[in-house]
Amino acid sequence: MEDLKLSYSDTLAKKRTAMAVQRTAMALERSIMAWLRTSLSMVGFGFTIFKFLASMQAQGLTADMRDTAPRDIGLFLVTLGVAASFFGSWEYWKGLKDLGKEHEGVKMKWFPIVATGSMGVLGLLLIVRIIL
Repeated sequence: MEDLKLSYSDTLAKKRTAMAVQRTAMALERSIMAWLRTSLSMVGFGFTIFKFLASMQAQGLTADMRDTAPRDIGLFLVTLGVAASFFGSWEYWKGLKDLGKEHEGVKMKWFPIVATGSMGVLGLLLIVRIIL
């Protein structure tokens, strides 16, 4: 009878541990998607601000603004977005790698890495566009 209780509790503990690992992996996925949303917002907002201020400056509506202000503000925000993209990818990669060291069967989903990596590359292209 004692062996039956031990066997059942051992199985139950393994099941609960597996579910906890799965919840942790899903939390990492939610985190990388939050990084991606932040990155997308910063890159989009930075490029929009750059174009808006540049067009206002071209029309002469901003007499007291420095000539490089639209470029500087746009570059700052887009660079923050690119950094958010790469930091998010790194956090996800490292978190799943650490989780996989302790628990077998943890598989990395590549879509979040590809999405944040693409966002980072897009941001780098926009940085080049703003500079040129």
